Amino acid sequence: MSSQAPADAANTAQADAQGLAQSRLAILEYLQQAQETHTMEAQDTASSQADATSWRGARDTARRHWEDHPARLAIGLIAPLLSHWGRRHPLAFLGIAAAIGAALVVARPWKLISVTGVLVAALKSSNLASLAMSALAARRTASRDRGP
Repeated sequence: MSSQAPADAANTAQADAQGLAQSRLAILEYLQQAQETHTMEAQDTASSQADATSWRGARDTARRHWEDHPARLAIGLIAPLLSHWGRRHPLAFLGIAAAIGAALVVARPWKLISVTGVLVAALKSSNLASLAMSALAARRTASRDRGP
């Protein structure tokens, strides 16, 4: 029996060494996968930041255009009146909104306006120059933020 005890101890030591080697390999595989995931996320972040700066420029240009738009003043005057009336008569407000929507669908006013007419009106607009300048300024600022 004495010869079997050292053999059992050797088998146990060998099994422990194999378990340790397997756990080390598992840790190395995990670290490699984490590194690959981090690299892919960094590439995705870089491409999404480029997209975000172009969208940010477009959003800033649209905001600047809206600040100078004449309809903004009219909406600013009408909105408090409509919201007050809408709070007092919500069902009537909803019914009127539905009727206006239905009338727009039946009348189809977008069929009456040509694309060239809208483009000509936009080109004649005095705000076109400021809109173009703000778009160029937003692009220049975005390229400066990204660096060389």
